[in-house]
Amino acid sequence: MISWAIQIVSQIYLVLAVLGWGLLTVRASNLARSGDWALAAPLGLAALTFVGGWLMSLGLLSAPVLFFLPAVGFAALFISAWSGRWSWWTDEGCRRIALAVALITLARAAANMVSNGFNQHDDYQGYMIYAYRLVAEGHLIDPFDGRRLMAGLEGKSFLDALALVHLEGARLYFAERVLGLSALLLGTSLWLRERLRAQDLSSRLPLALGLLWAGLAVFAVLESRFQANTSATTTASALFFAVLALEDAIALRGAGRLGEHA
Repeated sequence: MISWAIQIVSQIYLVLAVLGWGLLTVRASNLARSGDWALAAPLGLAALTFVGGWLMSLGLLSAPVLFFLPAVGFAALFISAWSGRWSWWTDEGCRRIALAVALITLARAAANMVSNGFNQHDDYQGYMIYAYRLVAEGHLIDPFDGRRLMAGLEGKSFLDALALVHLEGARLYFAERVLGLSALLLGTSLWLRERLRAQDLSSRLPLALGLLWAGLAVFAVLESRFQANTSATTTASALFFAVLALEDAIALRGAGRLGEHA
């Protein structure tokens, strides 16, 4: 039971670390405004994967580095909270969304403890092996690996390696069933809220959020039921949303408004 609790806490820690990386990215890009918390989770996933990709290509992705990267994000999140920069938390709507996503994340982390469903004909030799190689060797450079030469340096392998040094090997569905879904749910919910408020359509928010969450719930169930292997689905969706949300934020605000801060 204690080991289960540690594993669940570790999963929550990694989700918070990604959010911290998102805050660093949002503020570094001068997009720090309350509505841009919608960008924090998916952009954090993108930024962490970007950094991991460069380290992977340079052969520097060792186990200590994989421990250090989430610590940076978690520290950024803690400092942001300690310095009182969470002005969005005073907004009841944002607070409710965040608490709901937190409960769902906790439930998914707990569910990940009792289910793995690895595809023994695909995952073990086709996906999971790369996470183990990254932890052991720090890179995936192999001129004789035809599959890797065609697919490139996959970011999903980095996320799996990140999970591997913090969690048990049986929990390697974490990136898809916990991290990716949490980033997607938090990002899309806060983004939808901000856009409806900007258009004076706040009265439609409950219905819009209900439809959004119902759709994501169906997506999560289908993903868990029919996913053939540990390849990217929810993490890929969160990264795709990050691209769309970032483009939308820049287009709506314009170059002259990018410097507004919460």
